[in-house]
Amino acid sequence: MDNALFYAPYFRTNVILTSERRRHILFRHSDLGSQEQLDTIVSDTLRAPAIVQKSKTDEHGIVFVKWHPKLHNGKFLLVVVIDDPERKWVITAYSSHEIPEGEILWQ
Repeated sequence: MDNALFYAPYFRTNVILTSERRRHILFRHSDLGSQEQLDTIVSDTLRAPAIVQKSKTDEHGIVFVKWHPKLHNGKFLLVVVIDDPERKWVITAYSSHEIPEGEILWQ
Protein backbone atom coordinates (compact mmCIF):
# COMPACT_ATOMS: atom_id res chain seq x y z
CA MET A 1 0.00 0.00 0.00
CA ASP A 2 1.57 3.27 -1.13
CA ASN A 3 1.10 6.84 0.04
CA ALA A 4 -1.46 8.86 -1.92
CA LEU A 5 -1.64 12.57 -2.75
CA PHE A 6 -4.94 14.39 -3.11
CA TYR A 7 -5.28 18.00 -4.23
CA ALA A 8 -7.16 20.22 -1.76
CA PRO A 9 -8.08 23.62 -3.25
CA TYR A 10 -8.68 24.96 0.26
CA PHE A 11 -4.93 24.64 0.93
CA ARG A 12 -3.93 25.18 -2.73
CA THR A 13 -1.67 22.15 -2.40
CA ASN A 14 -1.68 18.38 -2.10
CA VAL A 15 -2.62 16.51 1.05
CA ILE A 16 -0.88 13.20 1.77
CA LEU A 17 -2.61 10.05 2.94
CA THR A 18 0.18 7.81 4.17
CA SER A 19 -0.05 4.06 3.87
CA GLU A 20 -0.04 3.84 7.69
CA ARG A 21 -3.01 6.23 8.04
CA ARG A 22 -4.86 4.48 5.19
CA ARG A 23 -4.45 1.12 6.97
CA HIS A 24 -5.73 2.73 10.20
CA ILE A 25 -8.81 4.14 8.45
CA LEU A 26 -9.57 0.90 6.61
CA PHE A 27 -9.24 -1.10 9.85
CA ARG A 28 -11.03 1.27 12.25
CA HIS A 29 -13.63 2.59 9.80
CA SER A 30 -14.24 -0.40 7.56
CA ASP A 31 -17.68 0.98 6.67
CA LEU A 32 -15.88 3.30 4.22
CA GLY A 33 -15.24 0.37 1.91
CA SER A 34 -12.20 -0.82 0.02
CA GLN A 35 -8.96 1.07 -0.50
CA GLU A 36 -10.17 2.23 -3.90
CA GLN A 37 -13.52 3.39 -2.50
CA LEU A 38 -11.77 5.17 0.38
CA ASP A 39 -9.37 6.96 -1.96
CA THR A 40 -12.27 8.07 -4.17
CA ILE A 41 -14.41 9.55 -1.40
CA VAL A 42 -11.44 11.15 0.38
CA SER A 43 -10.33 12.76 -2.88
CA ASP A 44 -13.86 13.97 -3.61
CA THR A 45 -14.27 15.40 -0.11
CA LEU A 46 -10.93 17.23 -0.16
CA ARG A 47 -11.51 18.56 -3.67
CA ALA A 48 -15.08 19.81 -3.12
CA PRO A 49 -16.08 19.96 0.55
CA ALA A 50 -19.40 21.41 1.68
CA ILE A 51 -17.83 22.74 4.87
CA VAL A 52 -14.31 23.21 6.19
CA GLN A 53 -13.98 23.73 9.92
CA LYS A 54 -11.48 23.72 12.75
CA SER A 55 -11.10 20.51 14.72
CA LYS A 56 -12.26 20.72 18.31
CA THR A 57 -9.70 18.12 19.42
CA ASP A 58 -6.51 19.11 17.59
CA GLU A 59 -5.27 22.67 17.26
CA HIS A 60 -3.73 21.85 13.87
CA GLY A 61 -6.70 19.79 12.65
CA ILE A 62 -8.91 20.92 9.79
CA VAL A 63 -12.10 18.95 9.12
CA PHE A 64 -13.41 18.63 5.56
CA VAL A 65 -17.09 17.64 5.47
CA LYS A 66 -19.15 16.43 2.52
CA TRP A 67 -22.47 14.62 2.15
CA HIS A 68 -22.18 11.36 0.21
CA PRO A 69 -25.61 9.97 -0.72
CA LYS A 70 -24.21 6.51 -1.55
CA LEU A 71 -22.35 6.17 1.76
CA HIS A 72 -24.75 4.04 3.83
CA ASN A 73 -27.77 5.52 2.05
CA GLY A 74 -26.57 9.00 2.94
CA LYS A 75 -23.95 10.09 5.44
CA PHE A 76 -21.35 12.79 5.80
CA LEU A 77 -17.71 11.91 5.27
CA LEU A 78 -15.37 13.78 7.58
CA VAL A 79 -11.71 13.92 6.56
CA VAL A 80 -9.40 15.33 9.24
CA VAL A 81 -6.22 16.93 7.89
CA ILE A 82 -3.31 18.06 10.04
CA ASP A 83 -2.14 21.46 8.82
CA ASP A 84 1.61 21.26 9.56
CA PRO A 85 3.96 23.92 8.16
CA GLU A 86 5.96 21.19 6.39
CA ARG A 87 3.02 19.22 4.98
CA LYS A 88 -0.72 18.66 5.07
CA TRP A 89 -1.67 15.07 5.94
CA VAL A 90 -4.80 13.03 6.61
CA ILE A 91 -4.93 11.72 10.16
CA THR A 92 -8.34 10.05 9.87
CA ALA A 93 -11.62 9.86 7.96
CA TYR A 94 -14.97 8.61 9.14
CA SER A 95 -18.68 8.74 8.37
CA SER A 96 -21.32 10.51 10.45
CA HIS A 97 -25.01 11.30 10.35
CA GLU A 98 -24.25 14.79 11.64
CA ILE A 99 -21.83 17.62 11.04
CA PRO A 100 -19.71 18.03 14.17
CA GLU A 101 -19.63 21.31 16.05
CA GLY A 102 -16.70 23.54 15.29
CA GLU A 103 -15.67 26.91 13.96
CA ILE A 104 -16.50 27.09 10.27
CA LEU A 105 -13.57 28.29 8.16
CA TRP A 106 -15.22 27.94 4.76
CA GLN A 107 -18.68 27.05 3.47
